[in-house]
Amino acid sequence: MRKILALVAIAVITITTTVDIVAQQPPIDIRPEAPPGIATMVQRLLNWLYWGAWIAVFGSAVYGVIQWVTGDAEKGKRFLGGAIIGAVILAALTVLIPALVS
Repeated sequence: MRKILALVAIAVITITTTVDIVAQQPPIDIRPEAPPGIATMVQRLLNWLYWGAWIAVFGSAVYGVIQWVTGDAEKGKRFLGGAIIGAVILAALTVLIPALVS
């Protein structure tokens, strides 16, 4: 019986001490924040990728026209179609990305 009372007393003391310690701590406010300079680096990388994508669309269109003119109309149509679809997607990204981020 003494052991049970001792265990209950230890449990009560532990719980009250823990509650006091937790009550005395200031509230913890954790907010994710990128390290300084990361945002500009990410923005620059996205700008370069966007520019490269437009170069690829232009190159695809030129290659498609060359293929069409030289006699491979099917291949030319595929590349021109891909260039048009790519241009539409890239043009939509300027509206779509800010809408998703905000």
